[in-house]
Amino acid sequence: MKRLQASHFVIAALFATSAIAQQEAGMVKVDLATVADTLAKNIKVDVAKIPASMELPVGIAAGACGMPAAKLAPGADGGGSACKATTSSVELERLVENHLKMPKQ
Repeated sequence: MKRLQASHFVIAALFATSAIAQQEAGMVKVDLATVADTLAKNIKVDVAKIPASMELPVGIAAGACGMPAAKLAPGADGGGSACKATTSSVELERLVENHLKMPKQ
């Protein structure tokens, strides 16, 4: 019985690891110029502080660029790993805000 429980635990752990890896499958370079004014207003900073572009997780990039994530995933047949943002989102705003808080190197 313990052996069966252990194997179920290992299988569950493998599935969980696989799901996490798929969520973090890659990053996409997103041009933020089109939404810079909106981002600046929503996170209450000067528009000049908004970066021209950022590397974002595929899911957030897909939402910001209005494209299916499958087209943006690195190595996807129909697309590349870059896009132009057409809309903002709470997730995008949070990432930009965190980026601005990071110490300059």
